[in-house]
Amino acid sequence: MVAGGWQGRPLLVVPYRGRFRAITGSHRTAAARKAKVEVPCWVIPLCDALTLTHDFYDGTYRFKHDGGGIIDDVDWRTVLKELGHTEAADTMNAEIEANEAEVDSPVRQEARNV
Repeated sequence: MVAGGWQGRPLLVVPYRGRFRAITGSHRTAAARKAKVEVPCWVIPLCDALTLTHDFYDGTYRFKHDGGGIIDDVDWRTVLKELGHTEAADTMNAEIEANEAEVDSPVRQEARNV
């Protein structure tokens, strides 16, 4: 990562309390920060329809849409499109497809069988 810079899709982030919280790519964000590499991001602003809560008991962050339930990966595509972030929704779709391909890869399948 250091020699070639960032390779891959932009990450999806939201501004929160003066920092950014990752919607996608939190592990890649940590690696890029450690390597001091700039990362392209789609910044999705929080609004009445998209909120972020922090559970101080277990330390987790949860995104909610229109005051409803917690958003999962599949919901993100719909939410992003509804909020007018079509390109970010496409990025999320590519992220989901890449994750599914990785889970189904022969290397992963072999590792599960060991």
